Amino acid sequence: SETSPVRWALQAGAQLTCVSAVRLHGFKGADVFRTQAQQEAEPLHLTRVRRPIPVPYVCSHHGEAAPENRPGLARLREAVVHLLRCQPEMVGRVVLDEVIKSGQLASQALLEDLPGARNAQLRGMVLEAERSADSPLETVLRHTLRRRGWRVEPQVSILGVGQVDFLVNGRVVVEIDGYSFHSAPDRFRKDRERDLALKAHGYRVVRVAALTLLWHPERVVAQIEEVLRHACRDDRRR
Repeated sequence: SETSPVRWALQAGAQLTCVSAVRLHGFKGADVFRTQAQQEAEPLHLTRVRRPIPVPYVCSHHGEAAPENRPGLARLREAVVHLLRCQPEMVGRVVLDEVIKSGQLASQALLEDLPGARNAQLRGMVLEAERSADSPLETVLRHTLRRRGWRVEPQVSILGVGQVDFLVNGRVVVEIDGYSFHSAPDRFRKDRERDLALKAHGYRVVRVAALTLLWHPERVVAQIEEVLRHACRDDRRR
């Protein structure tokens, strides 16, 4: 709940920031990378700590004074900057997509808070954020494939089929399937119908299990790249 972390922040004369604050601002994409046990064991991220508090782990950040209307909680803008500097790259990319898509924070504001050569990589991450991602895993796959050099178009509408998660190199459609949604009999049938329609249009289709992408992305990338290589060979034979 919000009560406990904010209470500890106030007791420390501090404010929550980084992932601790971003979560309370309503952006929980970073949690996809953590089990419930890992979330519970996570350090409390605080700025401007003035007094000790009896919590196991505290990660201290430099920061501004807490805004008057939300004691104990950093502004979203400041919390995101701290998160980009503190958390793994892909966690930062997921949160950036979430925040930019929400409209609560503009890219320009973050760029202004990341000056100088030491923040060049983080500014690049901000500029690469997109509003297209409907889930954290879409962010993960988009960046993973682009890093490998593939041309990735998210949320593409295909005539007679509808919107697909990704079109890679103009030839391969990639769909991310979560078990709870796509295992239902009606959904399973509709997915097969979509696949047949896509193949009739000349596309190859790869369906990616969400949990496999989360915990074993290298397997997913290998599967997609194998299909892409076959598609490229077919194109050369024509």
